[in-house]
Amino acid sequence: MKVINEVLHTSSDWYKKYILSPKINFDGAKAVMKIRDSKTDIVLCEATCTISNNTITAHISWEESSKIPRNVTRGVYDLFILLPLKNGEYIKHKLVMGDVKIIHDVSLH
Repeated sequence: MKVINEVLHTSSDWYKKYILSPKINFDGAKAVMKIRDSKTDIVLCEATCTISNNTITAHISWEESSKIPRNVTRGVYDLFILLPLKNGEYIKHKLVMGDVKIIHDVSLH
């Protein structure tokens, strides 16, 4: 597991790519990333995650990030990968976690 701190500008699309080991087959795997308020642990937003060619791409849309309350300026996040088992269940591994500085942008110029 790695610790990487991030910055999120609300009202802007946010993308992050995470490169996985090419030695492992990730067919059928899923990824989940959530940002939580560091004080209350309430989920502020969830990224849409895709896995392709041993790369996880996490995307938080500007619409999603603009819903974060303006009084929240710090959060924490984690990224999990869910690997499928033959019985239909999943094994969950935390890959990355860290702090998120949240900057509320107010103009588009």
